[in-house]
Order: sequence, then structure tokens, then C-alpha cells
Amino acid sequence: MRVTEEEGASRRPLVRLLRGAASYGFGTLVTRSYTVLLLPVYLAYLTPSDFGILAITDMLSTPLVSVLNLCLDRAVTRFYHLWPPGDRPRQLGAIWAASLISATSLTALLIWSGPLLIGRLFTAVPFHPFLNLACLIAAFRSTSSIPLMVLRAREEAGRYASFTTLTSISGSFFIIYFIVLRRAGARGVLIATLINEIIWCCFWSLLMFRWTARGSLRGRLAAPLRYSLPLLPADLAFSVGQAFDRFLLEKYVPLSELGLYFVASRFARLFHEVNQAAKNAWIPLALRLGSAPADAGRSAIGNLASIYVSGFMVLAVLTAAFGREALSLFAAPTFLGAGRWIPIFVAGYFGYVVYFAALPGINLSGRNEFVTAVMVAYAVVSATLALLLVPRFGAFGAAIGFALALQILGYVSAWVSSKLYTVPFPLTRIIGLGIVGVITVASVINLPLGPMTLFVKAAVAIGYLGVVVYLTQRTFAAAQLAAQIP
Repeated sequence: MRVTEEEGASRRPLVRLLRGAASYGFGTLVTRSYTVLLLPVYLAYLTPSDFGILAITDMLSTPLVSVLNLCLDRAVTRFYHLWPPGDRPRQLGAIWAASLISATSLTALLIWSGPLLIGRLFTAVPFHPFLNLACLIAAFRSTSSIPLMVLRAREEAGRYASFTTLTSISGSFFIIYFIVLRRAGARGVLIATLINEIIWCCFWSLLMFRWTARGSLRGRLAAPLRYSLPLLPADLAFSVGQAFDRFLLEKYVPLSELGLYFVASRFARLFHEVNQAAKNAWIPLALRLGSAPADAGRSAIGNLASIYVSGFMVLAVLTAAFGREALSLFAAPTFLGAGRWIPIFVAGYFGYVVYFAALPGINLSGRNEFVTAVMVAYAVVSATLALLLVPRFGAFGAAIGFALALQILGYVSAWVSSKLYTVPFPLTRIIGLGIVGVITVASVINLPLGPMTLFVKAAVAIGYLGVVVYLTQRTFAAAQLAAQIP
């Protein structure tokens, strides 16, 4: 059968990466960034202290999702294409059943012991109703992980984007109702989120009922659990590293200042969500390339990883340089102080870019214990920096510690990946571009708001883009050759 030029191009890894990233990007950006898109409403009806409460509840609910389902969603990505097609429904059914049993039992334990354990950890926010609601949100949200991973494994980016977008739209309606019409503040945001997660839990359950088949759990969970459970300590360590800054800030600064810190983090997280979207296309593609002959597969992964990092480096510089101006479009004067922390958070989130670029090499080596080791090291570094900087410098010290820890995570992961899988990753060039990027942002970040400042920043950003394109053009040419791998 004759293959058209368009069909041939669609099979190329670089094209698939870009198309997948665009499709996943739409859904992920809407899903993860609706709190930023609703920022004008939030700033009109919530106080800085409300944002402080949401910072604590978010810190609790986000890591619980992975813990409650034992990271079994990762096993779907790893084994989906290894299962015989006829046996996939029973394999998925076993993983889904184990995930539901785990989430239900662990959530019940958390609700029962929460006032004694969680309530003592977070003294500024009462367990009832705020932290209790956060636990329930995590429980119902965990049911979305496995269905979404199935869609990713099937590379059904369109359906993935549609479902995640609808989830966010419905959640936004509930949130607007509770904080605008009911004036329920932070508690209203949590109640609205819980209602939305319960509704979508029913949808995900129906979807999994269609995709799965009944069968004995015996013998079907051994391989998925052997893969997922070693990742659980890594997720917990990562969550500790992510949350320790807010955990300490709760004890050293008022909730209102913690709220400004959280606003800056959420705003800069838009950059991270673009990275998350591209990752959803990048990692399955890299794992598929890893099945090619050894030298060709490694070369393709290394070249595409270089382009991945370079592209996000440009986006990081743009976000950091123009973040304060963008925030001023939404924020009342009470919240403008958050703008000074946006570039620091963007620098930290760039560490994720390098980490995700390097992660497929570690996965393909089969040495997932190194993921755990790197994450534990990251948690230790993050907690140490927070303990050293927060008591002395408050929120500014917390932001600096957050950025340094994630940068270390990214570059250490790249080094480990290159040793385990020998991916030709140009680490020296990436570090050089990062240093130039920091200098670029530092040269314009303190300029006053105004039209002339926008012009100067645009000129500097274009100059940095030219530097990145010049240094990356050889890698791009090599990636075009590597794109011949099916």
C-alpha cells in the first residue's frame, strides 16, 4: 500500500512529539491552569488568607493521589503494549480493582486518624473542614489516574484533551457558584472541587467498566506492583520536597503572605503545565524509540531531548521576563507583591524540564531504583535548604530553596540517565544556555512597568531566542535524521 507524504511525516518521532504535545497541551493547560484563568474571580472574592488556606490544602491533596492508588497508573503506561491484546481488559480490571481497594481503605484511615496526625502537622488550618475536604478530594481524584493513563498509552490525545477540558470547565462552574454567589471563600473552593471530583469519579468508573473484564487478581498484579511500588517512595520524597517550603512557611509567616507566595507559584506553574503537556507526548514516544536498535534509539532520544529542553528554555525566559506584566493584568494592588517571586519559581520549574527529558533513559535502563534515589536526594536537599533559608529570609528564602532544589534534581537526573542508558545528552550546552538565560532575565527583571520596558524585554528575548536557535540547529538536523525510526 502506498504511503502518502503526510502519512509518512506523521510517523516521524519529532512530528508525533509536537502533535501529541499540542493535543495534550490543550487539555492539560485548561485542566491545570483554570485556577489561573479564574484568577480575576479569585482575587475579587478571596483574601490572601484564603489563598494561604488553599496553599496548605493543595500541599496535602496533590501527593495523596499517587499514594492512594499505589502509583499503579504508571504500570499501565509501562505494560500496556506488553500485554497481549486479548488479555488487556483483564489486566486493566485487576489494576483498577486494586487501585479502588487501596484508595478506599487508605482514605478511611486518613479521615479517622486525621485530627490526631494531620491536625498536628498543620496548626494554622483546622482539619475540619479544610484538611478533611482535601483528603476526600484526593480520594475521588485518584480514580482519574488510570483511565487517563490508558488514553495516554493508546496515544488518544484528542479524547484525553476533551475529557480533561470538560473536567476543568465543570469544576470552574461549581467554583464560581460557591465563591461568587455563596461567598463561601476557601471552603467554597474546596466544596466545589469535591462535588466536581465525585461527578467525574462516576464517569471514570463507567469508562473503566467498558474497558475492563472480570478475572482473578492472582498473578496479574505481581508485575505491575513490582514496577509501581518502588516508585511510591520516590513520589513521597518528591512530595516532601515540593511541600516542605509551605509546611515551614505556615509556621514563620502569616497566612496572607503564604497566600501571595502561593499566587506566584500558581502563576509560574503555567510554564510547568506546558511542560507537563509535552511530557505526556514525550515519554511514551521516547519509550517507543527505546525499542529501536540500541544505537539508533539512543541517538534519537538524545537529539529529541536536546530540542525539548532548548525549546522550554526559551519559554522559561519569556515567562520569567514578562510574568510581572502579565500578573498586573489580573491582580489588584494587594496581590502585586507576588510578582517578585515569579522568575524564581519559573527557574525552579525549569528543573522539571531537564528531569522529564532525562527520565526515559532511566526507565529504559530498567533501574527505577535510581528514580527513588534521586527523589530522596531531592527531598533531603529541598528540606535542608528550606530549614536554612525560611527562618532567616521568609518567603523569599523559600522560593530560592525551591528553585535550587529542582535545578539540582533536573541536572543530577540528566547525569544519572546518561550513565545508565548512555544517551547523548549535551549537558554542558544546556547548562550554558541556562546561565545565559538567568543573566538575560536578571538584566530586565527590575525595570519599571511601562511600554518602554516591554519593548526592551521583547528585544532581549528575541536576542536570546537567536542564541538558542544557533546553538540547537545542529541537534535539530540530527533529529531529522533520527526521525526515520518508525
